[in-house]
Amino acid sequence: MAKTLLALSVGGLPLVLWLLRSPGRAGGLGVEAGCGVLFIRDVTMVMSGAPAKLKPLPRFLLLAEVSTSGTATIAGLWVWVWLPFVGKPLSPDDGHALASRTFRGRALRLAAAAAVGTLCLHPVRQAIYLGADHGRVGPAADR
Repeated sequence: MAKTLLALSVGGLPLVLWLLRSPGRAGGLGVEAGCGVLFIRDVTMVMSGAPAKLKPLPRFLLLAEVSTSGTATIAGLWVWVWLPFVGKPLSPDDGHALASRTFRGRALRLAAAAAVGTLCLHPVRQAIYLGADHGRVGPAADR
């Protein structure tokens, strides 16, 4: 089961790259959903005290994944959810339309880069957790 989860985790990066290139909002919403789930899982692990039980590399990777998945989730919510569904459309009469388009493009690139970063870190963490000590320190590693 664990190796299947690792294989699915590795397959997440090509899937996200494909979704980011797909036309329309559906791809972005799919990426947003995946990053949101990983962000919730990562925050839950951090809040439960998991970093204190991990070796330095897995601890660093977990904290890095929290930051990348959080960035992807927040920027993605704005780009793929707020602007298309709630925000007002940009009109040519809007004096800030060009600045808004530029900011929107930067936010889109930030969300995409953070999503790709998240899905690069996640399989590495999963592979470490499949090791004999599961990336843990102390007596918990002997179990």
